[in-house]
Amino acid sequence: MRRVDFFRQIAEAMLPVEFRIVSDDKNEYVIIRGGNETIEDKISFPVDDKTAFEALTNHIHFFDKVTKKEMPYLKQIAECVCDLALGRLEAEFPEKRFAVYVGIQKNESVIFRLHQLWPDEPPYYDTDCDTDDMIIVSRRSE
Repeated sequence: MRRVDFFRQIAEAMLPVEFRIVSDDKNEYVIIRGGNETIEDKISFPVDDKTAFEALTNHIHFFDKVTKKEMPYLKQIAECVCDLALGRLEAEFPEKRFAVYVGIQKNESVIFRLHQLWPDEPPYYDTDCDTDDMIIVSRRSE
């Protein structure tokens, strides 16, 4: 994939992103609109791990087959994407707290994820990661 195609993919997938609420009997979950439309607004199945449910439902793959040479540049883009997404989530849902991530793995995809910070559960990724083969960029609500 050429870089211009990558930038276009980010702009089309992230900049117009909208969110919606789905709920069960106890909780409201924030889901990327258009990301997984098979999930109804009212879900009827039990959600045992709220963090995993949101993080796995709310993921977008970008740019396959990342090279080591591209990783530092992708990290800079990931920081901007995380800042943008977190700002939008906090503005739209001021009563909720969020974590957003971009995972960059050599020879794999760039993956964006988000979830709420649930008081009784740990975050999907504990900390940022920066190794030769993997970079995790995260931003969290205060």
